[in-house]
Amino acid sequence: MKVPQISEESQVKRVFFHYKKFYISLVIIFVCLLLLFMVIVPQLQQYSEQRDQIAQVEERLDILRSNIAFIATTSPETQDKQLALVRAALPEDKDYSGILFGVRSASAKAGVGIGDFTFQVGELSAKNVITKNLPTLALTLNVVGSPQGVQKFLVQLSQTLPLSNITEIRIDRRSAKIVAEFYYKPMPSLRINYAQPILRPSKVQITMLEQLAAWKEEQPLLDIIAPDLDSTSSGSTTFGF
Repeated sequence: MKVPQISEESQVKRVFFHYKKFYISLVIIFVCLLLLFMVIVPQLQQYSEQRDQIAQVEERLDILRSNIAFIATTSPETQDKQLALVRAALPEDKDYSGILFGVRSASAKAGVGIGDFTFQVGELSAKNVITKNLPTLALTLNVVGSPQGVQKFLVQLSQTLPLSNITEIRIDRRSAKIVAEFYYKPMPSLRINYAQPILRPSKVQITMLEQLAAWKEEQPLLDIIAPDLDSTSSGSTTFGF
């Protein structure tokens, strides 16, 4: 007896109809995965990006609110006084009249006399100065008085605006030769970024401002005649009181 032979086409049909329900399930799973990666995943990414954008906007709004609140609590008069005080301590340029005022003020409180003095002028304009350290203007002056008076003068000069530093001193019985460097700082170009918070002065900075204000109030009012400097000259210039 011969066994009937089944053609390959019949075998394929039998397998197909036997596993038909599994094929449908696989197709459905494939379509679902396709929809997941083509529709749902991009929407989730877009939602995440939108949340990040919203968080950035809220952060900027918080910074603006904080800046407005800080400005509202500080009067313009206080800001102007603080700016004027900082400029007196660190002028934007070589402040010859301010230096002479400080020297005369310190000598008046110390009870000593001031002889001839020499400015190391150099470049008169400080607008193009680029340096890591603060630029200085050197002043060599002769102080007439006792060693105790000279010492008191040095103390008073260190507490006088604009700020200075004594780099050299030679004391005799009745006079002294002093070299002082007076600091100044060119004003940098301002670029306002409304997305950045306004820096609040720290406690140390507030204490420094209060100390500078106290020193400025202690300086007596004196009539100072500033030397007439040629804006094109350089080198050293000598004057006397």
